[in-house]
Amino acid sequence: LVSTSLTGLAQYYDPDSSTIDERLVYRATAGINARLTKRLSVSAAAGAVLLDPLDDSSTADVIFNVGGDYKLQNTSYTFSAARDLAPSQDGSLEDTYSARLGVSHQVSDLLTLRLSSSYVLQNDEEEGDSRAFTVSPSLSYQLSRDWTSSLSYRFIHTDDDTETAHSNSVTLSLSYGTFLLP
Repeated sequence: LVSTSLTGLAQYYDPDSSTIDERLVYRATAGINARLTKRLSVSAAAGAVLLDPLDDSSTADVIFNVGGDYKLQNTSYTFSAARDLAPSQDGSLEDTYSARLGVSHQVSDLLTLRLSSSYVLQNDEEEGDSRAFTVSPSLSYQLSRDWTSSLSYRFIHTDDDTETAHSNSVTLSLSYGTFLLP
């Protein structure tokens, strides 16, 4: 089971900024998804980003993402790594590297434990470097066929050239989902 993808994108940014001019961005990627075994699936994509092709200072660079998923009977492991290059909301250029890991264990038919973590390094031509590390354990319980509850905690450590910050959050959610057709 293999699938491929080819995508192209053109974006025009005109930020409301006195220091950043408008930007034209072309992005093209080719990717593949493959289920190698009953338990192992992988994906990868690579491409190029061309920024401001009509300017003398045009920039071209490589972007990529890779990922994998390995499933045992009750436990699954996921990972991904990526690099992206895109204008931010204010139009400045952000160069982002990220890595994510996750594990999910189904304790019973009703109870699932999850743990995920990520590390993101971002370089903004206007703002400088910033780093963020996130870890998040969660517990989900299937209350009935249509109702699910979840309790999660998230810790985020961010730092950049000027400051360091920590964030903690606890989320309790109750969700309802049903099929409209029998």
